Amino acid sequence: MPIKNSRIHGLGSASFLIIFSLASLVNALNNGLARTPPMGWSSWNAFHNNIEAALITQTADKLVSTGLAAAGYKYLNIDDGWYNSPNASQFNSTKFPNGIKPVVDHAHGLGLKVGIYTKWDSRNNETRDANAWASWGIDYVKYDSWQQFSTDTAIWTTMRDAIKATGRPMVYSVHFQDRAKVIGNPTHMNMWRFTNDMIPYYNPETRPKGMEWGMTTLDVIAGMERVANITGPGYWADADMLMVEIGKQTMDEWKTQFAMWCLLPAPLLMASDIRTSPKSILDIYLNKDLIAVNQDTLGSKAWKVRGAGNQQVWARRLADSSVAAVLINSGATDTQLTVSWTELKVQSGKALVRDLWRNQDIGLNTGSYSVVVPTHGTAMIKVTPERLISVGSRRTVVKTEFNAQLINGILECTLPLSVTAPILANINVYEASGREIGSVKRRLEPRIKNSVALNSLVRKPGAYLLSIQTDQADLNFIKKMRYNISQAK
Repeated sequence: MPIKNSRIHGLGSASFLIIFSLASLVNALNNGLARTPPMGWSSWNAFHNNIEAALITQTADKLVSTGLAAAGYKYLNIDDGWYNSPNASQFNSTKFPNGIKPVVDHAHGLGLKVGIYTKWDSRNNETRDANAWASWGIDYVKYDSWQQFSTDTAIWTTMRDAIKATGRPMVYSVHFQDRAKVIGNPTHMNMWRFTNDMIPYYNPETRPKGMEWGMTTLDVIAGMERVANITGPGYWADADMLMVEIGKQTMDEWKTQFAMWCLLPAPLLMASDIRTSPKSILDIYLNKDLIAVNQDTLGSKAWKVRGAGNQQVWARRLADSSVAAVLINSGATDTQLTVSWTELKVQSGKALVRDLWRNQDIGLNTGSYSVVVPTHGTAMIKVTPERLISVGSRRTVVKTEFNAQLINGILECTLPLSVTAPILANINVYEASGREIGSVKRRLEPRIKNSVALNSLVRKPGAYLLSIQTDQADLNFIKKMRYNISQAK
């Protein structure tokens, strides 16, 4: 679907200069919201101002029936065109004859949250507007006052305070005029745009004359290098709504955008007409491994590993201490790209490589990984060192390779691990290639030699991969663990 755009946001430069204090992230807006990047849908790219109540409720239904809501896409954002300008507390009665609240109630009944759009019409009317939105049950506010500069502090804090005064939690998203040289303050908002509006083109070479103001996918990716260090839980760099399924880009070009929005990580706001999206598009939106990277609770900073010519490699460490990486080929032909463990800041030796686009473990690689990346496409992988103990906010995953041996007629293996407090563990066993064989669940006790029988899984000597997982809330007691893996005749 072609994009309709009459909302040109000021500066047309595709370059970015960020002036910001990293220390200020410690004082990010403390409203308890957006601890991971918000995920959802926005009406603008596909429908512009042509929105009405039925469209929004149908889209809400589709978020649920397609599994998108269950995957994390919870925000149903009503963009520009819903109110009678200049009054951002007065809905358009032709488009929303029963008002906004019935639409919100319908979405809430489906387990969704609802966002609303406003711009400079809300200046000097912040309390009036915020109170109206709160009375309707709004959960997210997009303040698109792009005519104002980030240094106009009172504009952003007055709306922030008006929202807070309602007593209703609302994610607060803003868009500055000077996004190309943001001088912002994370105590003011949960999300901030660092780009002009995106247009549905992959690179600057394909950008039509007269649309120099618009940002292509590669323009936005270039800007990510300068904002990656000033984004994190509760305060996210907003790369704009997704252009997946908008315009005439290739599937690989759309996948490149989605992969990099997941890696940064940026908010994931779909903006196509998902009521008619084909399976190929839904497969992009619903990729569980890419979403897991985007929603990783550590919220660490991505970094550009390298970027010469038509090849780029980006990476980010995850809560389980593995590293996710995106390999980008912006050239005109399919190209083999290689990334080393040294570049990814992964300990030397063997590491389990997982292909995140295919949702498959590839196997154990030593020192590096190579893959042929399609033109204008990406490979996205997760690299986990073979002996990695990682403590995340909710789950510890221990992955190690072990060699099973026949000793006195018993197939057994001892791992250099121990546990200092009781845990309920799920033990997954894989072949050395990475193919999962199966799993067992066991309670492991401290101060004893835990023996776990795997006779139903490990049937012959050889090298295997073991994954030990626990969902306990507090994992700080995990130290060096020891398990005895054995199989009788």
